[in-house]
Amino acid sequence: MASLTLRLAVLACVFICRTDVALTAQNVIQLQNNEYTDVLIAINRNIPEDQQIVDRLKEIFTEASEALYIATRSRAYIKQVKILIPNTWTRQPQYLPPGTATFDRANVRVDVQNPLYGDGPYVQQTGGCGVGGEYLHLTPRYVVDRPYGESNWGPYGKLVTHEWGHLRWGLFDEYGFDDPLGGSYPHFYVSTSMGIQPVRCSAYTAGSYQNPVTQSRCQVDPATGLPEADCRFIPNPNGNRATGSYMFMQFLPQVEEFCHGGQHLFSQGGQPNPLSSHNREAPNKQNALCNGQSAWDVMNKHQDFANGANPPREVVSTVPDFVLLQEKEPMMVLVLDTSGSMRVLEAQGDPSGGILFLMSDGQENELPDIATVTPQVLAKGIIIDTLAYKRSADPQIESLALLTGGKSYFYSGEQGDSTALNDAFTASVLSRDDRTGGEATIQLVSETKTLNTGENYYNELYIEKSEGRNAIFTFMWNGGVPPLIEIIAPNGTVIGQGDPSYHVMSDTIQVNVPGVAQPGKWSYNITIVDYYYQQVDILASCKGATPDSQPIKVTAQVSTISLNGSSLSESPALSIRASVTKGYLPVTGATVTAFIEKPPSEDVDELLLLDNGAGADVTKNDGVYSRHFLNFTAGGRYSVSVKVNNEQGEAASIVVTGTARRGHSAALSKDAEAFALDKNAVHSEPLDQFQRMAPGGVFELTDVPIGGLSRLDLGPPSRVNDLKVIRVSHDNLTVALSWTAVGDDLDQGGPAALTDLRFGRNFTELADDFEASSVVDDSQVLLGDLTSPSPPGTLETVVIRVPERGENVTFVFALRVCDTVGNCGQPSNIAAANLEYIPEPTTPPPTTPLSQPNKPNSNTLIIAVSVSCGVVAAVVAILAVLSVKHCCCKRKKRVSVTPVPDGIALESGQPPNQPLPKA
Repeated sequence: MASLTLRLAVLACVFICRTDVALTAQNVIQLQNNEYTDVLIAINRNIPEDQQIVDRLKEIFTEASEALYIATRSRAYIKQVKILIPNTWTRQPQYLPPGTATFDRANVRVDVQNPLYGDGPYVQQTGGCGVGGEYLHLTPRYVVDRPYGESNWGPYGKLVTHEWGHLRWGLFDEYGFDDPLGGSYPHFYVSTSMGIQPVRCSAYTAGSYQNPVTQSRCQVDPATGLPEADCRFIPNPNGNRATGSYMFMQFLPQVEEFCHGGQHLFSQGGQPNPLSSHNREAPNKQNALCNGQSAWDVMNKHQDFANGANPPREVVSTVPDFVLLQEKEPMMVLVLDTSGSMRVLEAQGDPSGGILFLMSDGQENELPDIATVTPQVLAKGIIIDTLAYKRSADPQIESLALLTGGKSYFYSGEQGDSTALNDAFTASVLSRDDRTGGEATIQLVSETKTLNTGENYYNELYIEKSEGRNAIFTFMWNGGVPPLIEIIAPNGTVIGQGDPSYHVMSDTIQVNVPGVAQPGKWSYNITIVDYYYQQVDILASCKGATPDSQPIKVTAQVSTISLNGSSLSESPALSIRASVTKGYLPVTGATVTAFIEKPPSEDVDELLLLDNGAGADVTKNDGVYSRHFLNFTAGGRYSVSVKVNNEQGEAASIVVTGTARRGHSAALSKDAEAFALDKNAVHSEPLDQFQRMAPGGVFELTDVPIGGLSRLDLGPPSRVNDLKVIRVSHDNLTVALSWTAVGDDLDQGGPAALTDLRFGRNFTELADDFEASSVVDDSQVLLGDLTSPSPPGTLETVVIRVPERGENVTFVFALRVCDTVGNCGQPSNIAAANLEYIPEPTTPPPTTPLSQPNKPNSNTLIIAVSVSCGVVAAVVAILAVLSVKHCCCKRKKRVSVTPVPDGIALESGQPPNQPLPKA
């Protein structure tokens, strides 16, 4: 290990003096005896000191604890909250050491606005149904300005309870919303039993339909059979009796619980409470991603409440205990094979918040062992990053990192030109932004090359215009005569031996580019002049062009650190995710590739990650690129790294001008005008060429069956969750559908074998018995092909003919995708199509502005419509296929559409079965 120790020492000299550490393991909230503890709130170091923020956070989470206790029917409340004060604020005697608390691990962040959402609170969600979010984002204005916050989002306790559903239980919104990046969900749908309805939960939420953009009456669009794009459902704040749901409109005074499926928990006199019954027909994100399950259906499967855990309990007080912590500059110690070496940290003072970089290449054979020292490490608040050096390293070290909030890395020592060792160490000391929310250091290049005498190696890298300050190129070799190094700037300037910025140290050459490096293509030449071959490590990094710049940032992670090899065929769902952002805004269209080093021979798989909202990816164009990994080869450790660039030239940063108002996950505002999106406020700005790399962590495959892993099919195709009706034609009896193609195995492999598309006239029948529903056969398919699915990630489109049309004729569709050996994925979300005749709209007179009180008859929407000859067909291609043109002339008519009346009795806990009256 001597040469390895020297190598790490050189890396320490290169990086530690100018950077902090990067940690990404989320703080773990505990729930025992109905009490949530260890809830971590952190304030960003760039937020100006303001004691009101701390005081208001205490008030907000006191209110949230009470609301949460009521919403869970006495099953959970917040008992303990830790608030991490930045080290840029004045030290106070009541502030305790931080322990393992860091800004990037916090469950709740207080930070500057995300431009997409303004001051709107939101939870960053990257996992699927039932998978908790990354963090809750609050802004200083939202926290401090109570009149502003309540006027926009309602009571603070109820808002935090809504966001807790995202953060803790992996719930999704039950309302429609406009996402300027493409992940929108509709505001209206057509019910097979009730006609046109607003997307809401429960169906008893009363209100009216209005267009807040034109301030006119809503009209029905004949191309979709639904109200026009800007039409919104405006809830009646005073006339509602609906008590659910928190994931719909938490600000309504009557809302006090989450929607339920009617089979458990919430009852009145032994009967399900209809006023919070789940509306599974509404095409919202909760239903789409959770397969129609209610919020409580999902919550009851979470460890918090599964199998009757944490049953209702009466408590005297729900007021939390608040603990104030303060950041301090971290100390870092490199430890080789001795788990008792925290005393190295204690020699420098209080070890709380210190970091051990622990490297081990074998099994434990001396005391104290990991199990013995872990309680002491946790008590002292020490963070441990671990590097398993060689496959013989004890498997417990990854668990130690996870428990203390550290990161895990693996280097087999047999990977030739692998960069795993360098990446592990540098990732633990780079990127101050990741740990404290401060300024980031960007790792541009990390590579290792073995070169022979006289051999030349040339490569290129790109520096983007938002970065380039403190640019450093580092070259390390394994002894002998220094290689010749030349670095060429975009303007042709050559930096080489003799240049003032060219420094030669022991087995290391470092070039510090003065000022801000020019944006564009940089290159470097390496020539070996020694008599023997040399292994050269190449590292390049920089910071933002200015301290206030927001350069492109990449973080990566795997969904789990351990998989059971004996049950891969039942649950092979390991996913790899990479987040690519500029500040809090996503970078779309980048090329993101995961590299997975696999046992036993250290082969490397390349896996293209996608941001298309399908398969392992939850939300389209949110800057989180995801994919399942299935190509397991043997038991042991798998190491993951991610590289990001713009080699296809399609990468773009999102730019927000003005106020976007609504994005894909910000809490719904009670302000009526915020129900509409300013479509001109968001646009994409093309990016120049760039590259990034980031380690993605380590996972281990255990309990591999005798005889090794089977090479049989590892799973069915993923479930499609974005099936949509994109156009309907009453005249042609056609419906156009679209969805994102999945793979033969989840979202992997080549195209699947076939698409099994079903349809019917009854939502419940299709939802409850997919296989008994009618199959769309080849004779109905006018455009597209259900027997030859497209490659994973491709947008699929089909146009089909339906058997009938007319008033109150609604068809529902769902599909599943099957692979080459007959395994079929779960049925998709359900999409509905309205096949009634809808004439072309006219320009209606304006309605009362939304800023004024609703008139007494505001619960009735009058839609003025008229039609002319030659109604436009849904899809032009259909006319060619059918060779038919329709010309329909009908009298102008007026259609009166009313929301479901509040107070109609439910049957068996289902939404009211009442068609919309027509005038």
